[in-house]
Amino acid sequence: ADTVVLFKDRILGKPTDEAEAFAMLRSYFGQTHSVITGVHIMNTTHQKNFSVKTEVTFWEWSDTIEEQVLKYIRSGSPMDKAGAYGIQEMPSIWVKEVKGDYTSVIGLPISHVNQALMALYPHT
Repeated sequence: ADTVVLFKDRILGKPTDEAEAFAMLRSYFGQTHSVITGVHIMNTTHQKNFSVKTEVTFWEWSDTIEEQVLKYIRSGSPMDKAGAYGIQEMPSIWVKEVKGDYTSVIGLPISHVNQALMALYPHT
């Protein structure tokens, strides 16, 4: 499985530096972006590919949020995350709404994976 953020027709992967992480995070506030996780499951005879798209909306930007964003960036955590954030971390407090599969935003759409595994292995 791998995850990307789609925002304003741009695919955002992991940020290359702290400035890019800040720019990504700042751009989400007051906006909605898509988080897309692609999954590939295979065994010796079958394979299944699918993706799960979830819409995430952040609250409006404020001066008090800026210090939180900078603290999060200084932690180093955004640097290995698609779109510069992990929703299960500090950024969860910036999220106004999630439409879709929350676990997909974390990076593995668990219920979708379970459905695919049950289709591949119906008798287990």
